[in-house]
Amino acid sequence: MEQKRISALLLQYKTWADALTLEALSRLPDAALVQNQNIIFGNILNTINHVYRIDLIWQGHLERKPLSFDSKTPSSPDSIYTLQDKMFELNQWFCSYEEALSEEQLKEVLSFSFLNGEKSAMTREAMLLHISNHSTYHRGHIADMLYNLGEKPPATDLPVYIQSTR
Repeated sequence: MEQKRISALLLQYKTWADALTLEALSRLPDAALVQNQNIIFGNILNTINHVYRIDLIWQGHLERKPLSFDSKTPSSPDSIYTLQDKMFELNQWFCSYEEALSEEQLKEVLSFSFLNGEKSAMTREAMLLHISNHSTYHRGHIADMLYNLGEKPPATDLPVYIQSTR
């Protein structure tokens, strides 16, 4: 079995876990998706839209084409069905982007600005690892909100993904 770079593995895992999560969310009634919950983004739909919005921002950083968002969450969130297609397409972009990078390009430091205007810099590899980690963090929030609704979230742990690919 060929050894993958950790960034490739985690982006492929993200693609799989996001798809499982969105599939589970697509089976819920719309009212459950927007039910107010004691969480930073207020409900499931806003949380998953936040993940997508942040992914777009990091794509812009990687392409050196900053986006002009002024918020971490869109004022008019996309539906779960729209997000299924958009997130899958963007996740595929991240996987293809990472695969095309040389080791030297992965280590290249890129400068960028956060939404608040603060300037920063990270390697492409660190950015890609953050993209995977960020969605994992918020899938945990979504799992908690699903439990609050009496629903069982899908198992999206990394070992489950690795086992499913054997």
